[in-house]
Amino acid sequence: MLKRKKILHLIKKPLDGIAREFIEEQSIKNISTIVLLGDGLFSDRINSDEVYAIKGHAEERGLDPEFPEIDYRELVKKIFEFEKVYLW
Repeated sequence: MLKRKKILHLIKKPLDGIAREFIEEQSIKNISTIVLLGDGLFSDRINSDEVYAIKGHAEERGLDPEFPEIDYRELVKKIFEFEKVYLW
């Protein structure tokens, strides 16, 4: 059996169809986590094992925080915990 990789997707702007398909496909085959930054919070919901938002970014955009919030220190820790990191 293949080992599931830990993949982190950092989303900083609303996703297009190709990016969304790629992330959802990765979420099926691997352990996938999403962190929403800035305007990435305007992305439609995406299937993933975990979804977080950067603390304060939802408020700055007039949105209610829909996901657990993490700060930049926690984000840096996550970047080093994962095997692959994608920036969208």
